Amino acid sequence: MRVLVTGHSGFVGRRAVAALRAAGHDVRGLETEAGEPVDLIDAEAVRAAFARTRPERVLHLGAVSGPMLLADRPDLVLRINGEGTATVLEAARAVGAARVVFASSVAAHAAPSGDDPDPLTLYGATKRFGEMLARLAERNGNLEVPIVRIGSVFGSGRQTDNPIHAMVHMALRDRVVRYAERVMEPFIEAGDCAAALAGITVADGTRPAYDAIAYRASESEVAALVARATGARLERVASSDPAPIYSRRFDASGLLEDAALPGFLPMDVAINNLVAAIRRDANILV
Repeated sequence: MRVLVTGHSGFVGRRAVAALRAAGHDVRGLETEAGEPVDLIDAEAVRAAFARTRPERVLHLGAVSGPMLLADRPDLVLRINGEGTATVLEAARAVGAARVVFASSVAAHAAPSGDDPDPLTLYGATKRFGEMLARLAERNGNLEVPIVRIGSVFGSGRQTDNPIHAMVHMALRDRVVRYAERVMEPFIEAGDCAAALAGITVADGTRPAYDAIAYRASESEVAALVARATGARLERVASSDPAPIYSRRFDASGLLEDAALPGFLPMDVAINNLVAAIRRDANILV
């Protein structure tokens, strides 16, 4: 199939592109004819890229990808994640694409309490809005828009903050892993996330929504695996941070089935791989 991937050069995007190409698909990024990246808030450039590539399927990963990014520019977060998504959906409909896979986030369903379903952050609110735009696009046009709610993604090459990466860096730097007894945000390894997104993009049929999460674990469970992989000692600390609460339950079984994946990496294997990659990148000897 001819597939267009927005955010194709990003942490997950480049892996998804590789997975799609390995499966034999013709994959394009959201670029100008000269190969320059297209800004999602440049509606004319987005429409031109779609008109030129005329994709059959679209994987929409392009976005401000977490609350830690552009924290001082809420206007840009709103425009990129909201206006940009609306433009992608309309451009896909205009060229006759059959499906746009919308990369949402578990942050869209993080809530202050079990009785309050509203997102905790502006980023989460924009992802919830994106889900609403996806449903609207399905109702108003001949377009299939499955939503994939992605957990915290970890793996080699991540540039932004992540609790698991922070634990590994602490272990390698200080020879200690400090942890609190609390449940962590649902998470998934980058390669597994990309493979699942690629599979849903080209699947014969899809469901309205999926959960791209592989693990629900406590800090103590993850810390123990990091300590085992690095030889660091464990140190329990107090934490005033509450465990994350979500307004819905997450279940990845439908994602695995429809993406035709046998399963996700065992958590210890995924963390061992991350430790090896961080050691390699930092030139740290075992």
